[in-house]
Amino acid sequence: LRTPPSAFRLLPTASLERLPGFVVKLLIATSNRGKYREFAELLALTGVELCSLAEFSGLPPAVEDGGSFAENARRKAEHYHRLTSLPAVADDSGLEVDALSGEPGIRSARYAGPNASDRKNIEKLLLRLERAEGGGPGTAGSRQPDRRPTEPMPEISGYKLLSRARFVCALSLFVGGRELISSQGLCEGFITSQAKGDNGFGYDPVFFVPSAQQTMAELDSALKNQISHRSLAVRPLRRFLLQNPEIRSS
Repeated sequence: LRTPPSAFRLLPTASLERLPGFVVKLLIATSNRGKYREFAELLALTGVELCSLAEFSGLPPAVEDGGSFAENARRKAEHYHRLTSLPAVADDSGLEVDALSGEPGIRSARYAGPNASDRKNIEKLLLRLERAEGGGPGTAGSRQPDRRPTEPMPEISGYKLLSRARFVCALSLFVGGRELISSQGLCEGFITSQAKGDNGFGYDPVFFVPSAQQTMAELDSALKNQISHRSLAVRPLRRFLLQNPEIRSS
């Protein structure tokens, strides 16, 4: 079953640690500069100071062997919270493509192999879709393409749409040794045959957003931060921070 776009769980018994001056310092548990930039834009709040893993050298990486985005987000948040003692926010996000039975899913970041570049991941994705469309063999070690009858793709001037898809983002906040917030956001769209746009990372250049009639990488940051999967997942966290006056500057 798909999780609704704004699925949200709050455990209200925990409390946020505070710095002197009623400022809370949140660790955004990522070293991905593009992802951290989006978090910084979405959580630009008075009394909230953000930091990333780039400020902590030598930390062992979290083991992301969960079976879902939510499990991996929870494991990362707990791992880095325990190592740094800071309130830690982590997300696990990725792309699910209908014509590939949900691939690349939780393997989105390493679809083309460990430490694969965005370009390599996109190249593998488009090759898999080309083979699926032509009935060719799947890539070794991966699931076969979805062979169910597919609906015709919409015709959009300047774009060739290959399959329905969605971006998924699961988020977890760990404070005081426990998970305080768990949320998930979805953004529905299509995969395009050609990358377009420079304002993004990951699979953004080949993810077409129907409501905007552009790829995610063609959107300006203001619009992307209204409709993206990450913005939907972050909303409960932002709302929580805004509703707790004790963590904002006096």
